[in-house]
Amino acid sequence: MKKLKISDVILNNFIQFIFIFSSVYFAVWLTNYREAKEIEKIEKKAVESLYKELQENLIQLDKAEKFHKEIRDRLFSYTDSIEKKLIVANSLKPKDHLSKIFTRRSNSLGMPHLNRDSWEMLQRSEAYITLDYELASNLGKLYRLQKSGVELTIQKIGSELFNTQSQFKKEESEALIFLTAWSFREIAGQEQYLIRATKESLNKLEEHYPFLKIKN
Repeated sequence: MKKLKISDVILNNFIQFIFIFSSVYFAVWLTNYREAKEIEKIEKKAVESLYKELQENLIQLDKAEKFHKEIRDRLFSYTDSIEKKLIVANSLKPKDHLSKIFTRRSNSLGMPHLNRDSWEMLQRSEAYITLDYELASNLGKLYRLQKSGVELTIQKIGSELFNTQSQFKKEESEALIFLTAWSFREIAGQEQYLIRATKESLNKLEEHYPFLKIKN
């Protein structure tokens, strides 16, 4: 039986090592590739959902802003009449004054229904770590602005102006009507600002994900 040379043994061991290393490396690479592709799918789905959410929020804001500007102008016209003594504020309860300005249809205050579900889902998903840092910061700022601005003002208008016993007290009519006018001036301004910020975020999403433009 022919003896193997030391060099042959070393070569055989080296070849086996390369084979084993390549196999392990390929297996790891394949696993990472599949995971990356899976995260890519999750990211695409999450971004599409987020983009749709912002578009729907924008539609809500556009409608609300137009309505609230109109309400704001009517309220300030009404307060002007009170100041000029053309209307006696304490002659009616606040709710009776305001019923002349607000209709009795569903959601007569015209508040926008703003969502944040897609953003919160994206933050909880694996795709969030792949999101561009500046884009993630911009989106985070947008949703914080939505929460601390329009959404908070909506809550205040409901709880402090309309869902209060003051609505039934004639002596509080003037103060409540003036406060309502200023509150609707505030929310109209917040909606206008949020509309600009939402459009900016939509544009940034399109820049980072060109497929969004194609779908729209």
